[in-house]
Amino acid sequence: MNLLGELKRRNVFRVAMLYVVAAWLVIEVAETVLPIFEVPDGVLRGLVVLLVIGLVPALGFAWIYELTPEGLKRDTGVTDNPEYSSATGHRLNWATLVVAVLAISFLAYDRFAPREPGTEPSAVTTPVAAPSVPAAPVSAGEPVAVRISEPARDPRPSVAVLPFANLSTDSEQEFFADGMTEDILTRLAGVSGLRVISRTSVMRYKNTELSLPEIAAQLGVSHVLEGSVRRAGDRVRITGQLIRAADDAHLWADSFDRDLADIFSVQTEIAGRIVDQLELQLTERDRQALARQGTTNPEAYEQVLRGRAIARGSYSSFDEILAIIDEAEKHFRAAIALDENYADAWAGIAGVNRSKANIDEDETAALAAWNEATEAARRAIRLAPDSAAGYVALGQAYWMRGLTEAALEQLQLAAEIEPDSPQVLLAQGSLLAGRGQLVAALERAERATQLEPEDSNAWDAAAGFYEELGEYEAARQAYRMAWEKLTPHEARLNCMLMGIALLENNVERARAHMARFLELESHSPFASSCALNFHLSQRDLPAAREIVERRSAFFLARAAMRGAVVTALNGEREAAEEFLRAVEAQLERPVPRGSEGGSLFTRSRIALLRGEPESALDLLERAIEAGYWPSVASMARQPEWDIVRDDPRFQEILARLNAELGRMRVEFEARQVDRR
Repeated sequence: MNLLGELKRRNVFRVAMLYVVAAWLVIEVAETVLPIFEVPDGVLRGLVVLLVIGLVPALGFAWIYELTPEGLKRDTGVTDNPEYSSATGHRLNWATLVVAVLAISFLAYDRFAPREPGTEPSAVTTPVAAPSVPAAPVSAGEPVAVRISEPARDPRPSVAVLPFANLSTDSEQEFFADGMTEDILTRLAGVSGLRVISRTSVMRYKNTELSLPEIAAQLGVSHVLEGSVRRAGDRVRITGQLIRAADDAHLWADSFDRDLADIFSVQTEIAGRIVDQLELQLTERDRQALARQGTTNPEAYEQVLRGRAIARGSYSSFDEILAIIDEAEKHFRAAIALDENYADAWAGIAGVNRSKANIDEDETAALAAWNEATEAARRAIRLAPDSAAGYVALGQAYWMRGLTEAALEQLQLAAEIEPDSPQVLLAQGSLLAGRGQLVAALERAERATQLEPEDSNAWDAAAGFYEELGEYEAARQAYRMAWEKLTPHEARLNCMLMGIALLENNVERARAHMARFLELESHSPFASSCALNFHLSQRDLPAAREIVERRSAFFLARAAMRGAVVTALNGEREAAEEFLRAVEAQLERPVPRGSEGGSLFTRSRIALLRGEPESALDLLERAIEAGYWPSVASMARQPEWDIVRDDPRFQEILARLNAELGRMRVEFEARQVDRR
């Protein structure tokens, strides 16, 4: 008998089919069950490898042994009773069919069974722009379906702490109710086994008419906490109830009548009740996060709540921003006067001074504010090393001065304390992107959108990282989520879409978005910057010069490099030097080792504008070696690089950057496949 016939007689092919189908069922079950127990991804990969290797001994076993009515026996040759082989074959056929049905049934259940809110598959489909007549002014465009990546499913229970209703007779106590919401949320966010939707997203549901299940579905959570605060003098009545979104069941409800001095123990008690209801296992750090209180002085606490509320106020001009900052700082300093060891108050001072340093056009005043911010942040860290607030404040202060490595170090310390802080995730993402770690940056931004699904800034950050990776459709969709759905701002949306169109070399579409943008917003600094991007990309230097000349004070104070580019390329050496001196003045600050890449890149551009191409390329290579990632897309649009664009050395640098970008795109695609 030939080999093929012997393989058939010994049912080796049938065993192989049964083994493959059974292995498929095992992998499907493991892929669903293992994440529930937070088993590392490597376990599943190891299981797949073992199953593949196991096919060889399974086939060997089928060749050697035969299933007979008397049991399993060694097959030493052609059996005396050929019906044995036929009967075994029938049994194997039926076994394969049963296992296949089980596998298909499990797969269908996993894909189509109803799920709790927030556990849907990781890719979603939403509208995105596609203007039908690019040459005409456009607004948002016509929707098309595009897939956008989302973070992998989080198996942890999740909760949204909705804004507590202010039932006080004094409407000005709204800040106090909001502060209660934020502090309970912060305590819960410190519990590692719980996913908590952050403040920005939940505050959008203040005074909403939506039902709790509807809110839970929109935020993607399994549970919702709602409550109310009634304050009368030094007495506070707080109510709270925890609701399961799947069936609108009330899991817990209680009320607390306490003195204002006991407010911190109430916050801890409410958070603890929620943890108990969700049956979470707490670590020692979790318990510390639940019990933490920044001060024992209720008046100081009230001043901090007032300062936070004011700092988040709306504004329409730089003068209004400065007025808000000054007023907020007064309350933070009042809190420190009451309790000089109140870390949250020092973190508040760090935040408002960082904002002041960012917008003050007087460089001396801006530097003084920055120094104040860093000192206040360090004080907050010394007073509360187990709180993320001080590390975040110091990391952001370092970031705004280009101290990348120092900023990343502080933000990593913050992330170890609050790994689910969207503020930390987005800051880390921006810094990692500047170092060329685009996939890691995108992962953090996507995770932030999961924690802050209603925060337009989180979606805007994700869009920028998609853009850098060349995922233009995903970038368009994320920009629309930010500036069309969550925070409608048609002008800003058109500016963002214009940038993508330029990257796609679709000049007519970009021009149409630009025209619509200028119809909506033509007089703000943002409008000047957006219009300048378009004109520079098209090498329309006279139009760019007109913008810089009209807003010369703004560009000199806030965007000196761009003013230098425009004036230098227009042949205005004296005007360009004034801008370049302003840029160099900002570079004179001491930079820690490991953070000099951004400064070197800026100096490379300065050398280009002064007609020193070899020096510019030297500095560019040094910047890249120092860990700086110059955006390939931006360099393609920036006209100053035209001076060296045909230089073989510059082309070699671009080739290396494009190769690295290609590697990151492969990493991105592999991650997308893993998530499916």
